[in-house]
Amino acid sequence: MGLPDGMSTRARYFRNRLNTGATFRTGLRRAGLAGAALALAALSALVAPLAAQAITDSRADELRHLVRQDCGSCHGLRLTGGLGAPITAEALEGRDPDDLALLILDGMPGTAMPGWRPLLEENEARWIAEYLLKGDQP
Repeated sequence: MGLPDGMSTRARYFRNRLNTGATFRTGLRRAGLAGAALALAALSALVAPLAAQAITDSRADELRHLVRQDCGSCHGLRLTGGLGAPITAEALEGRDPDDLALLILDGMPGTAMPGWRPLLEENEARWIAEYLLKGDQP
């Protein structure tokens, strides 16, 4: 027998189940987005200190050695040029340390300059860039 709105009890039951399910799914989706945003914020809070982490004295010594030996093999032992361009403080004057760090990490396609990303963290590449800009080489 029909109900006042013309819908059977069974039809109303299924309509309500579908609506409840849609509301529940929408709620989950919203909760999922909020949860993902919260997780991303928490992850950023954990990763940011690592990226900004200071270079230890022993790691700084290792990075200086890398600059002298590995960079020096192409840029010259005094970093005044060779196969690669000079990378003295004078030659790099006015360059942005972040741009230099990206160049160190990713290299220069089409040249002999390799990317060092597999071996260096971003903060280490930034340390090398600042080291070169200071002119505190051998």
